[in-house]
Amino acid sequence: MDHWTFELLKKRHPHVYPAEKGFWFPLYIHRDVSPKIAPHSHEFAELVLVLHGIADHNRFLPGENDHQKNRISQGDIFGFLPGEYHEFNNGKDDWSLLDILFDPAVFGDNWNKLISMPGLDKLLKQREILHLSSNCFEEISTAAIHLQHEIFHQEENYEMNLEGLLLDLLLRIGRSPIQTENLKTNVYTDKAIQYIRHHFVEKITLDDIAKYAGAGKTYLCYLFQDKMGISLWEFLNQVRIERAKFYIQTMSNVQISEVAAMCGFENNSYFAKVFKKYGGMSPREYLGKIRAASEDGI
Repeated sequence: MDHWTFELLKKRHPHVYPAEKGFWFPLYIHRDVSPKIAPHSHEFAELVLVLHGIADHNRFLPGENDHQKNRISQGDIFGFLPGEYHEFNNGKDDWSLLDILFDPAVFGDNWNKLISMPGLDKLLKQREILHLSSNCFEEISTAAIHLQHEIFHQEENYEMNLEGLLLDLLLRIGRSPIQTENLKTNVYTDKAIQYIRHHFVEKITLDDIAKYAGAGKTYLCYLFQDKMGISLWEFLNQVRIERAKFYIQTMSNVQISEVAAMCGFENNSYFAKVFKKYGGMSPREYLGKIRAASEDGI
């Protein structure tokens, strides 16, 4: 199995940290779309935010024979302390993750305080996979992308800003309560979630979901509401709005009507209504916000 070091990252990414600058802050953020990443460990800590798609993830637990195997999807976040091995397989559906690699030593004694915060404790000590709510996903992904921008664009005095931005990101993740959907459910709700995430662009019916999940319609609706705290249709709308936000953020010159169609909405007015309910503003307001941030270099 490979062991990744910061020296290896420096060699692989000289455009990010050129030797002539004589500066190396032990931090790297990478957007990866590889469908398979071989087993490896690091000399640094890692936080992974799934931006898109689904994949299989295996964690090789120290001193244990069994692997921790999970199916991960958009909105999931998890992490690793130095020395832990893991791998990714079968990435699909526009698979994309944001990899945040950093040396805990940059925080000195404060690292023990950070890692004791509820969110980071769950991710790094208890090895849990959390699924972020729409608002929390947007907040954390935006903070991470801002940090990535600072690294790659290397604007004046960017070195002074990196540690503060990383600390801000870790505090956002670590503070309680982290808003999560409870995905530790059972086979019926897991399958319903999987079907919705794979087919959200289609005209989904309750018959379709129940058939795939292998449960009766009435029982599935009751079980999903009980386990998730929201209805099947609320969850479907949340998934669609998460994807709509991504399209608006990443597709230049995109039209609101195009985003609506790509996310399974046949009616633009209904799309705007649902978007405002789960996004806090209209699609056009959100588009304006993203474009303004882009013009400001964020």
